[in-house]
Amino acid sequence: MREIFVSYAREDTDWVEDLVGLLERQGWRVFWDRKIPAGTTWREHIGAALEEAKCVIVVWSPSSITSHYVLEEADVARQAGKLLPVKRSEVDLPMGFTQLHAADLTRWNLQDSSPDARQLFSDVARYAGEPEPTKGPPRSPQPADASAFSNKRFRFAPASLATYIALAVVLGLAASVSLYLYFSPSTRPAASGGPDSPVTERFTRGALEINPRYVKIGFREWKGSKPRKIKRVIVRDTQVLDLDVEFRLLEKHKVSYHYIVDLDGSVWALVREADVAYHSGSHYNGTSVGIGVMHVQKASYPKHQINGLRRLVTDLAKRYNLDRSHVVSAADISPKPSDFAKIRDRVLADVP
Repeated sequence: MREIFVSYAREDTDWVEDLVGLLERQGWRVFWDRKIPAGTTWREHIGAALEEAKCVIVVWSPSSITSHYVLEEADVARQAGKLLPVKRSEVDLPMGFTQLHAADLTRWNLQDSSPDARQLFSDVARYAGEPEPTKGPPRSPQPADASAFSNKRFRFAPASLATYIALAVVLGLAASVSLYLYFSPSTRPAASGGPDSPVTERFTRGALEINPRYVKIGFREWKGSKPRKIKRVIVRDTQVLDLDVEFRLLEKHKVSYHYIVDLDGSVWALVREADVAYHSGSHYNGTSVGIGVMHVQKASYPKHQINGLRRLVTDLAKRYNLDRSHVVSAADISPKPSDFAKIRDRVLADVP
């Protein structure tokens, strides 16, 4: 278990890295990884670490005071009585946190011995306890006493020529078998990285990073003799902000998107592009790629989410030779409400 959990906005990563290094040098164990491993949920990875930590440091900055994730993590920590807020820069604290004193690190010089750092150590120790003594660098191995090998027990006789030949034959056979198994069609590893690859681990496509979380219902496999003809990309607001809740709703109603773009800009693949996702009605599903955006009506879209959606839409438009007129929102094809028009120009900045 790690005693300290650090909640922060991605824009503050470099500064937080220095903060984490400062704490770890004292002997505390710190959780600050914002990436969720493929196949796990927010609650399984980050939520578990948040619950287990004895001290939750929330870094307030212009970016974090508007971050949904930071606000939620800060609220959980406050209710659990383990919140330690710190200010990286002068900001007005979010509503609900103004009564809690935040440690002022706006003038921190990044040195372990600074007064700000010493005060921080004291504050952290009140929640997480005193740190374990830090371990020094590993000692260099001491040279062996040559006399210890003078005993017959440690004396090795030179190997014969026949022994060397036998060893070479065995190694050669092992290498041949390994190469055969690797290049054999039945055992060769599956290729990864394509939109329709059966991978379950995160993969990249150019500047786009995709997290597979393929669903079992809400789509149908394409049975045509030729690949699907993609004529448009359809963007929909999910009207919920929790990814796990959205997956349960999709399963309940037996619908899905090809992709979901979360609040932090991460892209999740639910259905392979080669197949038909049920997202916009039978008239459009067969010839479109559906994107769900974690958003509720009249709320603002976080900057990271806009950038993630922009990368995804640009990638799709290039691969399917679509111009911006073929990237539409749910409101363009149905009475469903959508705020996509507010960010349309920003999302389509790289689409002709």
